[in-house]
Amino acid sequence: MLRIITSLSFLYALTIVLLILYGWVYYRDFTRSAMQRKKFPLVFLVIGAACFSFLWINIHAPLRLKTFSNLDHHFIRHDGFLVNKSIELGRTDTVNFDNNPFSHASPFARIMEQGRVQSLTQVGIRTLNTHQQAQAKKFGVTFIEMKDFNYEFIEKLASPLYISLDLDVLDPAFAPGVSHHEPGGLSARELLTIIQKIKVPVTGADIVEYNPIRDINNMTAMVAYKLMKELISIMSD
Repeated sequence: MLRIITSLSFLYALTIVLLILYGWVYYRDFTRSAMQRKKFPLVFLVIGAACFSFLWINIHAPLRLKTFSNLDHHFIRHDGFLVNKSIELGRTDTVNFDNNPFSHASPFARIMEQGRVQSLTQVGIRTLNTHQQAQAKKFGVTFIEMKDFNYEFIEKLASPLYISLDLDVLDPAFAPGVSHHEPGGLSARELLTIIQKIKVPVTGADIVEYNPIRDINNMTAMVAYKLMKELISIMSD
């Protein structure tokens, strides 16, 4: 029940119903003449139909990209978009972090559960437990552990591609300004090479996990700025 109540579809539906009820009860306050009141039901029905059409599309026709790529240091948690392919640099998801299925710790599990990604590739993994291995197998996730790191996965990425870049995919020596330090990560040069070697069209990207409190002389901020410029460059091609 909690999962249904907290879902986006439920919140969309509740908002639409409340708006319709509000308009129906107070429509006389919105109209000043008999002609306006006469036309109001028709306008109201058009607006209502548009709202419910939006809800139907959200439920039955989610955005589908081909590949999702995540660059991070840990693997898919049990919580967490349709892209054709996606590459995530550095992440793995956990089960209901702080009893919140929609926390920052588990976006990709939720995404995979909803079937919003055709393919998920996670790169730079350095922590991988039994549950996460089971999640990877369940959802067909491709993950590149740092102990086996190479650039071959880039050739398998398909368009449209979304890139999610967690700064803790980098070794703490290159990015100390993150909340979770995990030694043995990518170097700044290796990460830049990954981005620069991607040849398929990139639909979108994000950079997360920066913690300015732990940063040293804005080192991580400058790395993030450089990575942002590289991502914007490949998205502009």
